[in-house]
Amino acid sequence: SRAFASAHGFPSREQRTRLVEAMVASREGRHTSLQAGCLRVVAWLVAWLWLLAKVFALSTVSALMGHARTWNWAYEYDVTCQNPPGPANHSGVKVLLYGPAKTGTKSMMKALIKLGFENSYHSEEFLWNIWSGLSIDYFRRPENREVALRPRQELLTQNSWDGEQRYMRGTPWEMNDNDLRVLRDTKPEELAAAISRCRVDAIAFDGTEELFWAVYAVSPGAKVISLNWRTYPAWRKSWLDFQYAMIYACQAWGHVVGAMYLLPWPVVMIPILELLSGNSIYNGMAVGSPPFTDGSETLARMFYRYAALYSKWFPHQNRGLRRLFVNESDYLDHFDEARRRIPAENLFEWDMKKHGFAELCGFLGIGGQPACSAPENGRLPSGVNVMYMERDNPWVTLRMGLLSLLMHWVNYRLVGKTLTLLWRVVCWSLSTRRHRQKVE
Repeated sequence: SRAFASAHGFPSREQRTRLVEAMVASREGRHTSLQAGCLRVVAWLVAWLWLLAKVFALSTVSALMGHARTWNWAYEYDVTCQNPPGPANHSGVKVLLYGPAKTGTKSMMKALIKLGFENSYHSEEFLWNIWSGLSIDYFRRPENREVALRPRQELLTQNSWDGEQRYMRGTPWEMNDNDLRVLRDTKPEELAAAISRCRVDAIAFDGTEELFWAVYAVSPGAKVISLNWRTYPAWRKSWLDFQYAMIYACQAWGHVVGAMYLLPWPVVMIPILELLSGNSIYNGMAVGSPPFTDGSETLARMFYRYAALYSKWFPHQNRGLRRLFVNESDYLDHFDEARRRIPAENLFEWDMKKHGFAELCGFLGIGGQPACSAPENGRLPSGVNVMYMERDNPWVTLRMGLLSLLMHWVNYRLVGKTLTLLWRVVCWSLSTRRHRQKVE
């Protein structure tokens, strides 16, 4: 058999043994290599997760410092619109939108800008350019300082949802009536003068519904568009969907742009951006235009908008100006009030599904605009809902994101080096103490 195997090329017993041993060693080597590869992947993932956790913690601290307005005193402009005021008790506003958010306010604003009402304000611009200045002046008065510094008190009214109250209780967004106090004590001529200095053409009161009648009273002859086309169930569903999406989007984007709050970045960046943009921040605040909604925002203005967010916009979100509708009766009564108090010739009950540019131009008495000659069924442009200012300016938003990532990297390096140095100092101090005790 050995002769036969040798003659026909079969491996001998020794060769077969060596072949089996080689195969076993190769398999064990592959197993060892696979285990090492898996360990390397796990180590890589753990390292990246630890890095992301540190960055997330750092950005959270940055956001908290932003809300505390740690560095605002060093860079924020104390300026409001500087144009000469209009006639007494006359704001100069030509169009008022009557309706809460999620009734088509952004679409209507885009349409009005297209029709020549270039300085059309959402609640964001109104709070930023007009109301924040009135509120600051009010609480600077000695008799009002205690009101501004008092503990937060819930504004328990028929316009509040119990669930929202429980969610906000004990947070910086807990409701109080500070802005209602400002509205109550502000004279009509003061409100009219503040609005007229900004040369506002139109105002939407989404989120500031309680301001409508005060502004309407100082805007004689203004046209009012009532956005009552949605049923209450449809409106509430749309509003809640928007709120959830907005919260998630703001949380995510806030961790990106929040890098500017940890260190006094605005103190350095705002003068540089002002120089590069021709003082677009100061000039925009001094004249009250252009609005955020017209899609022409610069990097300088976007940077400053985030830098001053916690002093000019956030403080007024739950201070009494926003009206919520607990049930369908409240929602319908809100629009019935407009029918009762506004003359029929100055009120247009708008339906986004039926009306378009032709009807809008006819109501406002506008002619000669290209949009007015659109077909009868020409619909208004659709407005972006979530993060609309960022999405209307995508390239500016991209540059803002890249600049924020750079600030995050510098923050991470500086904070890491500082903490390492402090740890070494602590360790040196402890070792020196132990050595001294040992010697003694």
